Amino acid sequence: MEKHISTTFDKHLDKLGGNTLKMGSLLSERLTNISQNIGKPVDAKSSAAFEKEINALEVKLDEECVRLLALHRPAASDLRFVISSSRIINDLESIGDEIARLTDAIANMLDNLNEKDDPSLNDIADITSKLAGLLKEVLIAYDNEDCVQAARIILKEREMEELFRNAIRTRITMIMEEARNVKSSVHGFWMLRSLERIGKCTRQIGNHILYHVEGHDARHKSREHLRERFLENN
Repeated sequence: MEKHISTTFDKHLDKLGGNTLKMGSLLSERLTNISQNIGKPVDAKSSAAFEKEINALEVKLDEECVRLLALHRPAASDLRFVISSSRIINDLESIGDEIARLTDAIANMLDNLNEKDDPSLNDIADITSKLAGLLKEVLIAYDNEDCVQAARIILKEREMEELFRNAIRTRITMIMEEARNVKSSVHGFWMLRSLERIGKCTRQIGNHILYHVEGHDARHKSREHLRERFLENN
């Protein structure tokens, strides 16, 4: 970010960016942990404490954004940074909500499994791991103000649609082959729904980065537009 005469303002901007990264890192680490322990019992107390921590961070950072806008009245790129950070914080809070729903669905699913290592969990773990990686990458792009990386992440998330379709087909097949798979498959559908929403929030964070750095709104742009605008010469 461009430095200003007001060092206090710079410190507030740096603090906002650092705390936003902290919030995102907690979520990325949580997703990684879920992917690595998806067949194990869910610690309900730990999940509740994590959700509470994320909600508290969201409130704190939202107040920080409002304070910056009210006291310093930033302009141009600084204004876009505060606005985009506020939007990113909201998306991160939404990811936290979906992680809570995901862990609830996992707990309910495990209650309905007949075998400890059910293969139907493998694709869920794989998608969760990939989303954790994408979230980590988009946070790096945010920190580096990197539009090229942000555009790549947006395209990567869109390419994950096939993974979601395959996972849905797997559960439909399981239901058709064995009626007792209905309950666990339904929980699987809920898990996939939360994961899909996490992916969309991650993609939106990439869009917010493009807005902050270049003032470019890419929310409804095609893949071709993103490639042409940000990737062709990189």
